[in-house]
Amino acid sequence: MAEPLPTVVGDPAATKVIPVILIDSDGNPTDGSGASASEVQGTAAAGAAAVGNPVQIGGFASNNTTGPAAEVTGDVVPLWMSLTGAAMVGGGALTAARGMSNTLMVGPILPTGSRGLWGCFGFKYNGTSWDPDALPSATGRIVSSAASTNATVIKASAGNVHRVFGKKATAVDCFLKIYNKATAPTVGTDTPIFTLPLSASSPFNFDLGGHYFSAGIGIAITLGAADADTAAVAAGDVVGLNVSYA
Repeated sequence: MAEPLPTVVGDPAATKVIPVILIDSDGNPTDGSGASASEVQGTAAAGAAAVGNPVQIGGFASNNTTGPAAEVTGDVVPLWMSLTGAAMVGGGALTAARGMSNTLMVGPILPTGSRGLWGCFGFKYNGTSWDPDALPSATGRIVSSAASTNATVIKASAGNVHRVFGKKATAVDCFLKIYNKATAPTVGTDTPIFTLPLSASSPFNFDLGGHYFSAGIGIAITLGAADADTAAVAAGDVVGLNVSYA
């Protein structure tokens, strides 16, 4: 006569071990080592063929243009895979709502509504839109200042200033002003975004962290700090001025 199993197989309260026999759909005993599709067993080493019937993860096979049907929130949807098993994504515009302002996010390089195999890269929010996170790759220079305010356009389009460095060569302080302009600034009239003090007879090195300029990048050097100041520096007053930007 068959002996009933305890409430939990292997219950510590049981006084003896109760053997468990696996059977197939026909009621025949099986040791679980076969290749029946109903059995989950076997291993698959990386880069090797599967042995037996290991658990596999599947998805919706696509020809790269048609994805799974759109569902509603809370529905279970399949993974979207290419015909070779690569993960697929759908395109959409990047907006501020998809990440915190002024932080780095990773977004797809996809036009809205497009489908396919794509890469992705980092984006930063500039206050209006998302821009690719670009490394500084250009430098505006003034090798030696002229006897003027040295009004100069560094970049005539939107950009990011990463670092400003050089040397104040004479014994008089002055100020480097950076403007959001696509043309040379009108010193004394335009309002600078940054006013950086250059101490007498000292090197300087300012990290601006990739600050965004929406129109362009312009600079000037004056003796006074006031926005309206137009006092020119002397020739050679500032040397080796470099503005690193992207």
